[in-house]
Amino acid sequence: MKRVIAAKFKEAQVGYVPDGWVEMPLGDAVDFNPKRKLEKGRLAKYVAMTDIEPFTKNIRIFKLRNFLGGSKFRNGDTLMARITPCLENGKTAFVDFLDHDEIAAGSTEFIVLCGKENVSDSDFVYYLSINPSLRKAAIKAMTGTSGRQRVENDKIASFLFQLPSLIEQKQIVKILSSLDDKIELNRKISVNLEILASTLFKKWFIDIGDELPEGWRVTTLKEVLTLNYGKALKAEDRKNGQVKVFGSSGFIGFHDTKLVDGPGIIVGRKGNVGSVFWSDQDFYPIDTTYFITSELPLTYCYFLLKTQSFVNGDSVVPGLNRDQAYRTEIFLPNAKILNKFDAIATDLFNSVASIEKENEKLSSMRDSLLPRLMSGKIRTKI
Repeated sequence: MKRVIAAKFKEAQVGYVPDGWVEMPLGDAVDFNPKRKLEKGRLAKYVAMTDIEPFTKNIRIFKLRNFLGGSKFRNGDTLMARITPCLENGKTAFVDFLDHDEIAAGSTEFIVLCGKENVSDSDFVYYLSINPSLRKAAIKAMTGTSGRQRVENDKIASFLFQLPSLIEQKQIVKILSSLDDKIELNRKISVNLEILASTLFKKWFIDIGDELPEGWRVTTLKEVLTLNYGKALKAEDRKNGQVKVFGSSGFIGFHDTKLVDGPGIIVGRKGNVGSVFWSDQDFYPIDTTYFITSELPLTYCYFLLKTQSFVNGDSVVPGLNRDQAYRTEIFLPNAKILNKFDAIATDLFNSVASIEKENEKLSSMRDSLLPRLMSGKIRTKI
C-alpha cells in the first residue's frame, strides 16, 4: 500500500481542491449508460435489483434469461440503483463476473456508469459512486411519487467533484480495492465453512438409507420449531445503530434496538419465500420474515430449513403459509447425534463469526479512508 501524505489545496467552486486535481461535473468524467450491444431475445446473464447486496462491491448472484430490455453492461461497469429505497440502502456494485467482451443485462432501475478514456478509471468510478458526498447528492435529487422516487441521470451528471489524475486514481483504487479484495476472500472462506457443515448435515441426516436409525422417528416441523412473525420497521429506521436488520433478502440495514437475541435464524415469509439466514448476533427481523425458536439446537434447525422447498401459500397475498410449513414431515434424530452435530457446527459458525468481525473492521477502515482519499484530504504518494 502506498504511503499517504497531507494535501495542499486551492480554492474552487466546490470548496477547496487539492493541487493537481480538476473540478468538474460528474458527466464530464463518467459515461452514463454507455452503449452495449445485446440483441433482443438473446439468452444472457441478468442481474435483478434483489441480486445486489447493500454496500457490497461484488455481484454474487445472477440469472439467465432472454434479453427483452433493461440496462446493459460489461466488466468494469458500475451498477447504481436509482430508485427508492434501493439507492438509500446502498445497492451499488462493480461488474467483474463476466467473460471477456460478454454483455449482460439488468434491471431498468440501474444507472450504468463507466470511466471515460484518458479521463477516468472505471474502477475509480465505482468508488466515486459510493462516495458519501455523491450518494447524499443523488438521494437529495430524487423526485417522483412517494415510494417510487428516482434520481435522473442529469441530476447526478451535474454533480461537481474533484478529479485526480489517472495515475492517482489508480493509486486510490489500489488502496481501497485491497481492502475489498480481502473482504471478498474472507467471505468465500465463510461460504466454504458453511458448505462443509451443510455437507456433514446431509451425510448424517438426509442420506440415511431405507431404515431409520435407532432412536429416530418421523414427525412434523411444528413439533420441533416455532415460526414467529417479524415486526415492521420503516426504511428510515434501518440506517443507524448496531443491531442488524433482516428482511427476506437477508441483511438490509441497522437499527438501534434488537427484537431477537442472537444467535438466531430468519426465514423469508414474503418476497424471497423460504430464504434462510443465520445471525450470530442480536438482530431485528422485519415483517416480511419469520424468526425461529426451538428446544433443539439452532444449528440443526438452520440446516434442516435450508433443505426444505417452501412455496407460496394459498392466501390472497403470496407468502410462506405457516400452517402449511408446519405440516412438513421430517426425520427427528436422537439427542446424541444432534448434540454431536451441534458441537461441530457451532465451532464452524464461531469461525465464521470471527471472519465476519474482521470484515466489519476492514469495511470500517475502507469507509473511513474512502471519503478522505476522494476529497484529497489524504493523498497517495505517486
